[in-house]
Parts: sequence; C-alpha cells; structure tokens
Amino acid sequence: MKTFNSNIILLIILFLSCEGPLFEVPKEPDSIPPTLTITFPPDQATLSDTVIVSAYAFDAGGLEIVTVYLNDSTIISSKDSPYEYTWITSDFAEDEQHTIWAKAEDAAGNINQTNPIRVLVDNVDNINPTGTLIFPYTGQIISGEITIIVEADDNDEVAFVNVYIDGDTIATLTQSPYTYNWDTSLEVDDINYTIHVHIQDRTGNQ
Repeated sequence: MKTFNSNIILLIILFLSCEGPLFEVPKEPDSIPPTLTITFPPDQATLSDTVIVSAYAFDAGGLEIVTVYLNDSTIISSKDSPYEYTWITSDFAEDEQHTIWAKAEDAAGNINQTNPIRVLVDNVDNINPTGTLIFPYTGQIISGEITIIVEADDNDEVAFVNVYIDGDTIATLTQSPYTYNWDTSLEVDDINYTIHVHIQDRTGNQ
C-alpha cells in the first residue's frame, strides 16, 4: 500500500493598507510681502480741485492693514479695499510739493512700503484778499506824525498794499506789518483828508 504525503500549503495573504502611516508636512512660513502701489495720482503730477487718492494692495495670505499717508498724516487706514481718499487740495498750501506714500502689512506680519510720490498743488485762485484800515479811524483829529496801520490777509499771499490820501498814492507796502508813517505837519491844517487802501494778491485778485 502506497502512502501519499500531502503538503498543505498555507497561503498567508498580507493585506497592506494603501494609506500607510499618516504624516503632516508643515507649511513653509509666509515671507512674501504684500503687493502695494499708489494708483493715483502719479508722481510729479500737478493737482487742483478735488482729487481721489487711491492705492492697490494684495496678498495671497490676506492683508492685515493698509495705510496711506499725505505729508506724514494718515489719510487711509483700512484692512479692506477700496483704498481711496477724497483730497480737497484747496485746503492745502498752494504752489508747494506734497508727499504721498503707503504701507501694507499682511496676516503673517510681512510689510511693504512704497517710495514716496511728490505732487504739486496749483489751484486757480479766485478769492479776493481782505483788509481793514486799522488806524486812523473815521472822524479822528490827528496831528504831528502818525502811523497808518493796515490789516491785510489772503488765502494765498498778499502781493502789495497801496495807501492813498485824497486819491494820491503815498505808499506801496509789500511786507507785513503794513504800516506807513505820515507826517501831517507837512499838510494843510483844518481840512478833511480821505485815506483808503488797495490790496492785491499774487494772482491779481483785489
């Protein structure tokens, strides 16, 4: 009688997880500053009336704050766009350079700052100067040498003040204080004299 040896082969199937061990790859820190530019006005522009100052800022990780400065005074401070400011240029000194610049910070603390741009404010001046004859006053009796005193003011700058006595120009004053010494002993006594002044600014308003 023959004996048969049966070999039993055990198949062990190892199932491996397709997922494997879990590892979290840390993100690289954000070191890229925001994109930032002054979109209006352009550098070296001449401005008048009302102007919209505007800036553009962007950051992929989000912006924390955008600040825009005019002559080092903050005119815009916001996290969200639009970054715009209505500038009434007539409130500022004429024929002078003014500086605009911006700074932006993102959520990671990265900061970008623009180079300053310089603009010139040049409005058409149609405002007349104002003035008053301070001394002498109407009806006053005077004698000897007196000082005629004029108060003059303008939104831009007074060019000159003319002083008249009986229609004749006796002085042209170009600097404050606007005063003139009048020696009345050289005039005829006991008659009335009329004093008036004419004020003109640099634009010709009077």
